[in-house]
Amino acid sequence: QRLLRMVDGLNFKEFVSFLSTFSARASLQQKIEFIFKVYDIDGKGKVSFKDLVEVLRDLTGSSMSEKQREVLI
Repeated sequence: QRLLRMVDGLNFKEFVSFLSTFSARASLQQKIEFIFKVYDIDGKGKVSFKDLVEVLRDLTGSSMSEKQREVLI
């Protein structure tokens, strides 16, 4: 779902740029920047505890409680 939210509203050029990240030709730097954007949910340029909890919530759904997520992180 997080990836779908990232591409929502992109124009064609932005969409192609987004997809290029998954190419074998994409540089390691491009891939690192993309992963950072996935984890930086609030877009503040930092990956906070809250961001990590949100990503873990997306990954685990209802199979893990909020307390379990916080303990894990």
